[in-house]
Amino acid sequence: MGRSARQGGRFFDRIKYMKEKSKNYFITIIGIIGVIVGIWWIASAENTPRGFVAPEDVEYGKSLTDQTTSLDDIHIPVILHAVKNSGSISTQRDSDTIFALFQKSQDIWNQAHIVFDIRFEETILNEETQEAVERKDFGKLYALIPTDNRALHVFFVRTLGGSNGVALPPSLALVADRTSVHDFRATAHEIGHLLGLSHVSPDRGRLLFRGANGTTLTEQEIVFSRSRAILLERNAEGI
Repeated sequence: MGRSARQGGRFFDRIKYMKEKSKNYFITIIGIIGVIVGIWWIASAENTPRGFVAPEDVEYGKSLTDQTTSLDDIHIPVILHAVKNSGSISTQRDSDTIFALFQKSQDIWNQAHIVFDIRFEETILNEETQEAVERKDFGKLYALIPTDNRALHVFFVRTLGGSNGVALPPSLALVADRTSVHDFRATAHEIGHLLGLSHVSPDRGRLLFRGANGTTLTEQEIVFSRSRAILLERNAEGI
């Protein structure tokens, strides 16, 4: 056999060796990726909150109601503050009116299987806080909430200078006595903001449309608000 033939044979043998080696490397890499994905999937399944529908689990185009009927309700505490004896800020609502109003707000949020465990309080604002609210410095109300309190707080006041309601995430909202939409819908709308939802358009039938009486939540909004609610439920232990 000539020298050229021997060199050609070695050349093809080397190519064959490299192809086999590459194939083995490829199989090894695929195996490692499979192990990593398997570990991630198991960890995700174990850490998925009770009653939480992850975005990738939602079958879009199919009614989410059908998908969530078996879910556990998520319970989060809400304190309803009737601001009284606080000058022009004082609400004219009494406890019965506020409870009746909020029950209708709860009816709206039932579509997301989020349940509000409510408590009623009459709250008196000092002069400094009254003046802050009058000039729309609503963040001053956070000073009334203990730092270890993990509930949502809804303050009912006489007026908000023309606004139906105001939300100051993460846990404070206000609702005026006179609203241009249903008061219970305004309350449910502001709670939506506290659960991480933003204003939407152009569908006036949706809860997060500004200045209308819509009450519906989209599949994505239900998924997102439940993810926020489950964290509140966990953090609210002991309240």
